[in-house]
Amino acid sequence: MPRISAPPGVSGAVAWLLATLIVVAAALLIGRTVWLLDRGFDFTDQSFYLMSIQRPADYKLAYGLWPYALHPLYELAGASAATLQRLGALILVAFGLATGLVILNRAKLNWRQASGMQIVVVCAALPLSYYTLWIPTPSYNWFALIGGLALFNAILLLHQPASTKASAVWAAIAGSLAIFSRPHNAIAYGALYLLATAFVLPTMQARMTQIAWAAGTTVLAGLAVALFLPVGVIISQIREYNAIFGMSHPVQYSFMDEQWKFWVDAKAWRLAPIVFAVVMFMRRGGRRIPRSLMIVLVAVALAGVLVALLGQGSSKSGIRAAVIAFAALTLAGLKKTIDGQSIKLLAVATLIPWAATLGSANPIHPQLALFVGLWIAVAFACFILAVQNTDIAITAASAIALGVSFLDINLGFASPYRLAGSLATQMVPTQIGWGSELKLDGKTSAFITTLRDTARQGGFCKGGTAIDLSGALPGAVFAIDGQMPIFPWLFGGYSFSNHFAEEYLKQLGPERLRQSWLITGSSGSFSIEELSALGVRFSAYRLVAELNHPLDDSLIKVYAPLDRTDCPRVTR
Repeated sequence: MPRISAPPGVSGAVAWLLATLIVVAAALLIGRTVWLLDRGFDFTDQSFYLMSIQRPADYKLAYGLWPYALHPLYELAGASAATLQRLGALILVAFGLATGLVILNRAKLNWRQASGMQIVVVCAALPLSYYTLWIPTPSYNWFALIGGLALFNAILLLHQPASTKASAVWAAIAGSLAIFSRPHNAIAYGALYLLATAFVLPTMQARMTQIAWAAGTTVLAGLAVALFLPVGVIISQIREYNAIFGMSHPVQYSFMDEQWKFWVDAKAWRLAPIVFAVVMFMRRGGRRIPRSLMIVLVAVALAGVLVALLGQGSSKSGIRAAVIAFAALTLAGLKKTIDGQSIKLLAVATLIPWAATLGSANPIHPQLALFVGLWIAVAFACFILAVQNTDIAITAASAIALGVSFLDINLGFASPYRLAGSLATQMVPTQIGWGSELKLDGKTSAFITTLRDTARQGGFCKGGTAIDLSGALPGAVFAIDGQMPIFPWLFGGYSFSNHFAEEYLKQLGPERLRQSWLITGSSGSFSIEELSALGVRFSAYRLVAELNHPLDDSLIKVYAPLDRTDCPRVTR
């Protein structure tokens, strides 16, 4: 019986139809995420970021350089928190788009093709997995992510001799961005780039030349950035920080203990890289892997992906993405048409999300949720190189990558960080301070509106000094158009909190303290007795408001100085 073949052009039309559906889905995911970035207001981390970015040079000590880099973006946004957050998301999309173009270049595909078009647009959407915890204001972790994407580009471009200078430029961008995150990230990113250089460049001279190009470009980029920074102020802030906390991280922790805990807790993490290492060991020297064993390894890799996809919760999203990335590396390693150098480069890139967590005292496991997009991009690149111009396979990989990103972002929508309800409940337009407006849930909106009205009626002046003494509500200062002196957050609940509070109040001085508005909380880290022992005399204040915190209904009290003053005209 003669075989019936499809009419000419049908397969191409189907490929374009599927690619168009993927592109539309990715565009909708990007548009939806950016649109919803005006929802929710967290009184802790998000507020700390906003207050730091608002006026970084006005504080006596600084927690990193990231506020200085983000302040121009804040000004460009017109001091609008929602616009700042949307600009931050669009920058993530732009870096993802660049990564897609680099992957296309490495796979020798054209963005005008059906497969090329969807690869670029899907890669643009992947970094938005950053919002799986829904902490929407850019911060040091945001810099770690875009720096990691830049490093991924630099590593991929090392493979082709014609693009090594472009690789050096991307490495310089990665290093410069990582400096604004944490110094540990910059050092780790540099080490990974050196490792990739050693893997792919054949001679010591070529490696040293590449390192010199990357280092020189990084220095030039750093000098250019330094021209726009108030270096003297930053040095003074660092001195003040060191005077209080010393040279170490304020939270005492063991780096090795954190790494070991991560290794022990993340069982799937252990198995996935071990399977990949077995494949690379068996492939050494061009050796062939027996067909029966190859089937077993493929089954194990796919089973790991299935288990990972079935995992639930934002705390597991980072490990899920890591398993998928190493499974993709394993499958690519079994493909004889992919050269060993490409596999090695992608293996180095798989370590970038882990490197992005260095320098933090927080557990590694939950932090990885912020860098899911990096791991999915690595897995996506592995698969693209493995299938080599097979449109249907690229479409399938695009759908899976986009689906994982959608699920992770939806975790942020459903369970946003320290908000009283999901994003679906954040519907009430509310003034949150300094001209910013966000959509909040009814309870939080009522709390902030009452807080602002009460402060204004009690005589609080825009730009006046207010201090959150609860250790857990710096956002209340921002909400009433206040300014917190010395540092934007008197961290509560840490081993160093009492020492920090003592030093903070000492630097503030009794006279400035007496003229400041105060905010306390019944569930805060500092009790009234402790604050009194630190020199806070509540008899010098009048109680102007008692409210219930929208998250836990704990009692919040607002105190004003006994002497009321007329408010001067204050601009932003």
